[in-house]
Amino acid sequence: MQPLNKRLFKPNGIKAVLVIMLMLSVGRGQSTSDAWVNEIHYDNNGFDTGEGVEIVIRDIATYPLLNWSVELYNGSNSIKYGTINFTTPTSQESRNGFTIAWKTKNGIQNGAPDGLALVYNSSTLVQFLSYEGQITATDGTANGETSTDIGVIESGSTSSGHSLQLSGSGSIYSDFSWQSAG
Repeated sequence: MQPLNKRLFKPNGIKAVLVIMLMLSVGRGQSTSDAWVNEIHYDNNGFDTGEGVEIVIRDIATYPLLNWSVELYNGSNSIKYGTINFTTPTSQESRNGFTIAWKTKNGIQNGAPDGLALVYNSSTLVQFLSYEGQITATDGTANGETSTDIGVIESGSTSSGHSLQLSGSGSIYSDFSWQSAG
């Protein structure tokens, strides 16, 4: 039996090393996992106004905003009740290589629980979040998936212009944590 380091220099060993290196470099490139929901406003005191969702995307040249949407899920029946398309966001800015896009959408449900799914190209589920509890979707792109409860809520006393937001510093979703409306 030959030592491992000598086997790597045989033709088949070199191919294996190249394949592994290629897989590692592809795994670190841009992907839809470089996108996430960053802010949610679904319930404020008085008549609901200014509701909407903000998403963050790295490299919109590769993953254009027009291909992103957020599907809204009713927690009482786990069915999709609406879609927010980011073809024309209400606001958009670029910061540190990321695009941050907000889309206003009044009528986001505020029952307990409700959810939203970040979707790319109408078919790729990137993230399925909920507030005021967990749900398992029974249709839409998140069909059969169980949501991740963000752990904070808007209680109906949230002032217009405030929202649930991620807080922290980093370049991936797990670098941040959800904060109550402030």
